[in-house]
Amino acid sequence: MKTLKLTTRIIAIASLTLTCSYSIAQAVSNDDLQNGDYQINCQDKYGNMINGTPSWASYPGKIVTISACPTNAKVGIQVMNPEANLHISSGLSKTADANIMLVENNHQKVLKLTNAGVLYAREIRVNLDAWPDYVFEDKYDLISLDSLENYIAQEGHLPNVPAADSIISGGLDLGASNKLLMEKVEELTLYLIAQNKEQAQLKATLEEQQKVLKAQQELLVQQTLIIQQISANLK
Repeated sequence: MKTLKLTTRIIAIASLTLTCSYSIAQAVSNDDLQNGDYQINCQDKYGNMINGTPSWASYPGKIVTISACPTNAKVGIQVMNPEANLHISSGLSKTADANIMLVENNHQKVLKLTNAGVLYAREIRVNLDAWPDYVFEDKYDLISLDSLENYIAQEGHLPNVPAADSIISGGLDLGASNKLLMEKVEELTLYLIAQNKEQAQLKATLEEQQKVLKAQQELLVQQTLIIQQISANLK
């Protein structure tokens, strides 16, 4: 049995400054924590005590769960007065190299949030309740290109698409944005299909006119030959 006592830390929970002592007492085998007792005791300046006894669970369950926490508790990391349930402050300038990172066992970065607010991730999956397949339904009211041109001239953006000022002030919703983008792609596909049909019809009409013109040219040649023969006989 080995006992590890950590130095006292000052943390902020539920907007109260608490002096906490951490102690770990458990059997240690191969540098792994095995079924140990882990006690957190926090005391504010008035002597009020909050303690939480974590419960350990085997992989792949929860690593540790701390009970006996108030429902309105706020935890701050490097911030004395947290404004959210979990409030993390790097304590550095915006240009400093500080971040929050999730890393796999093979040291591959899974997720990274920089101090400047830039999020790096391998994949972001957004749950949506609908997708713009409705554009291909017969009842969908596709605006004409002439009306679309007039709308753009007046509004400066596509229909249903937020204006630049709205995005700058309110931000961009990834799910709604991708849904709207797909809607416009599908509308563009319908425009291309319609134009392709028009071009095919124009091509067919042109080919028919060329056939008529060729027949008229052949008839003109025949008539010219007849006229020449008649003129020769009159001489």
